[in-house]
Amino acid sequence: HEDVRETQRELKSQIIGIMTEMLKEQQRRGIVRKDIDVKLMAYSIFSIQAGMYDYLADRFGVDIRANILARKPIVELPPKQVQKIAREMAEMLRSGIESAPKEIKQEKKSSRK
Repeated sequence: HEDVRETQRELKSQIIGIMTEMLKEQQRRGIVRKDIDVKLMAYSIFSIQAGMYDYLADRFGVDIRANILARKPIVELPPKQVQKIAREMAEMLRSGIESAPKEIKQEKKSSRK
C-alpha cells in the first residue's frame, strides 16, 4: 500500500503545482485576490474537490473506494446532478477568492468610521 500512497502524494503534488501556476496567472489578471498565497488557494481548492467526493459519498451513498477498485466511474450519478453540485461548490469557493465585491469594500469603509 505504500506504493499507492506514494503515487497519491506525487499526483497531489503535481496537481497542486499546476493549480498554483494557474492561480498565479489569475492573480496577474486581477481575477483572484492578490493578498492570499496562491499555494494556500491551490491546497484549498484541492481539498474542496476531495470534499466534494466525500459529500457525494455521504449524500448519495456512493462507495467511491469500491467504484475505483471495480474500475467504475467514481460516482454513478446523472452528470447534471454532479455538475450542479460542482457549480455550487465553485461558487462557494469563488466568493472567497475573487476580488472583493462592492458590498465587502463598502462594509470595510463603514467599519473604519
